[in-house]
Amino acid sequence: MNNNETLLTYFPNYLNSESLFTKMSVLGAPWSSEVGQDMDDAYFTMYSGIKPPSQFVKLHLYDGVANTLTIARIIYGIYGQSWKRLWEAALSEYVPIDNYNMLETVARTKANNRTIDRTNDLSSTVDGTETRTSQQDGNQTVNGNTTTTSSSDSNGTNSLQHGEQIKRDTEADGFTFGFNSEEKVPTAVQIESGTDVHSGTDITNTTDHSSSDGSGTQKSDSTDHMTGTDDIVKKDVRADKVVENTLDTDDEKEDVQTTRKGNIGVTSTQQLLQQEFDLWKWNFYIRVFEDTDKFLTLSVYNHCTNQAHSWF
Repeated sequence: MNNNETLLTYFPNYLNSESLFTKMSVLGAPWSSEVGQDMDDAYFTMYSGIKPPSQFVKLHLYDGVANTLTIARIIYGIYGQSWKRLWEAALSEYVPIDNYNMLETVARTKANNRTIDRTNDLSSTVDGTETRTSQQDGNQTVNGNTTTTSSSDSNGTNSLQHGEQIKRDTEADGFTFGFNSEEKVPTAVQIESGTDVHSGTDITNTTDHSSSDGSGTQKSDSTDHMTGTDDIVKKDVRADKVVENTLDTDDEKEDVQTTRKGNIGVTSTQQLLQQEFDLWKWNFYIRVFEDTDKFLTLSVYNHCTNQAHSWF
């Protein structure tokens, strides 16, 4: 191995836009191309530029210099995902002295809807006809020749017709008691409708025959009694209707967000702060440089190389 060979021997153009870490930014690295140029400058001048190159570099040369695009693609393909995760974790925000941070969201929705639709329709109709008949048949004759007077009344009749119709609509609930149950359970609804008709005629017949004889002047007189009929029509309609519509709506919605932060007590605040100090002694870019060295440099360095590495 030529002891005068350094990594810079194969990366003479490390400060242009075609250098190693600048190429990685184009491939999807989390740093920008401007930051990539700064990383190339720091890596090749202060970190690994004077280290002996690896065989990997010598096998990927183009016109005597390292094929930067191929080398960047291979290294980033191996470490790129890990570097992205480390970059995102380093940018995360948190409270150094908290090791307990929980956000709890609870959504409750309750609906209680009740609808009551009840109709009570009661109707009663009475249709009736009352007939009264009064009939008197009589003949009173005065016969002057015999000076005899006779008078008779007979065949009196009273007739009373009556009737009524009752329309009914009823609804009844049926209930059943289960075995060893004290509570009844509705099982059926029975609806009945119909018309009750009541009618009749009361007739009273009277017979009264009477006669009388007397004397008097010669006179002939005859009297006929008229038959009269009175019809009385009665109609009584009663209707009771109760309609009840009830709609109850009870919607309840509750959103609760609870945030709990702090120290659960397992680790003291001082221990958390010490871990914070140790964390930020770690450097993301040094980790990238160390991973890159595994491919580009040898693990045996001369005295000057160790001095350069000691700057970090």
